[in-house]
Order: sequence, then structure tokens, then C-alpha cells
Amino acid sequence: MKIVMSSKRNWIIALLIVSNFIMAFRLKSDSNEKNPIDENQKVGIDTTTMLLKDTTVLIEKEIALETTNSIVENKESAIKICKYDAFIQKHAKSIEWDWRLIASIIYKESKFDAKARSGGGMVGLMQLVPSTGYKFGLPHGSEYNPEENIKAGISYIKALDKLWSKVPKEERTKFIIASYNSGEGHVKDAARLAAKYGKDPLKWEGNVEMYLALKNQAQYYKDPIVKCGYFNGPRTVNYVKAILAKFEEYKSL
Repeated sequence: MKIVMSSKRNWIIALLIVSNFIMAFRLKSDSNEKNPIDENQKVGIDTTTMLLKDTTVLIEKEIALETTNSIVENKESAIKICKYDAFIQKHAKSIEWDWRLIASIIYKESKFDAKARSGGGMVGLMQLVPSTGYKFGLPHGSEYNPEENIKAGISYIKALDKLWSKVPKEERTKFIIASYNSGEGHVKDAARLAAKYGKDPLKWEGNVEMYLALKNQAQYYKDPIVKCGYFNGPRTVNYVKAILAKFEEYKSL
């Protein structure tokens, strides 16, 4: 029988199984040295049976758990969104994001066209500005390589996650997505404006979102606390909504 250890838990269970069998063997050996009608023999045999039953139950529980996990993993991996799913799934693990959320961003950015290039010079699946891509590990000459572009884009998202680490996790995704679209400077401006006007700078909807949308109005983008000036905020607000809507669509597949 081949045993594959995939975690510390598996090692512990294996040790418990081996220990139980060793104990059972000793008990049985001790009982065989007794007189056949010795009461201790009965105790030894009963204890051996009990230990073997415990081990069987332990193994059955482990198999059931692994089977359940396997079903969940197989169900998720069976979802087909685009031909780059394997790359997205592989690199999404590095930031512990649902890969379908990354796929939603890629769909919005490039419609899964690895050769996409925008008028602003953004390239590839995740529409990275080459200088940003290089900063986050994109090799020169690999701007249109699907896996390298995805990997660099996810590294950028990881950096944004660290940048917004003070934002509660349930809100942070929206700040990250907005920053991916607009650059973090404009989102920081919106957070400062939210705080100034009595809103929560750590919440998106009805707070930072609202002031990002107002950054196309002089009253707000000329405010001394604003560092990055004018911005077409409604575009990014709609971008975040579109990404989250696409994510819900992919989750329903």
C-alpha cells in the first residue's frame, strides 16, 4: 500500500495508525503468553479489537474528508472560463484569491486576448503598462506571453493587497480592483476626501467609492488634500462593479 503524505495532518494520522498496530501486536503477543483460559487474554484480545476498530474509524474518516475535498476541488477545476484557466488557477494561489475573480479582471481588461494592446500602451491579458510589468517580474520580451503576463499582474495585485492592508479584508478587494484600474494614488485621494467629509475611509460603497466618483468635479479634485488631481472617477467605480458582477456570474457556472 502506497501512502502519500500531503500535510502534517497526514503524518500525524500515519503515526497514530502505526502506533495502534504496534500496541495491538504487543497486546496480542502478551495475551498469547498467558494460559488460554486466563482472563487477561480476553482483555488483551478485546483491547486489540478495540484498537483495530479505532484505527479503521480513523482511516474511514480521513478517506471521507479527502473525498469531500477532492469533490470540491474537482468541481472547481471542472469550470471552464477560458483557455488560460490553468495559468490563472496556478498563480491565484499565491495571493489566496478565488481564481475566478482574477479571470473576471482579465475578461474586463482584455476579453482573454493575449495579444491585446490598448491605446495607452497597456499590453497582454492583464493589460499591464510594460514598466509596471517589469517591476513585478515580467521578463522583457514576454509582454504577450500569457502565463508571464498573468503572473506579473497577480504580483501587482499582491503588492496592492499589502498597500491596503489596513482596510478590512471584506472591503479590501474593492480597493485593490479600483487601484488596479486607476492607480492607487487616485483611490488614496478618494479615501482622504471621505475622511474629510465624515465618511469611512476604510469602506468602499457609499464612502470612498462616492468620493472617487466626485474626482471629476473641481470642488474635489482641487482640494488641497488631493495629490493626484482630476480623474474620471465614475469610470473606475463602474469598473469595480463590472468586475464583481462578472465574478458572481463565473461563480454560478
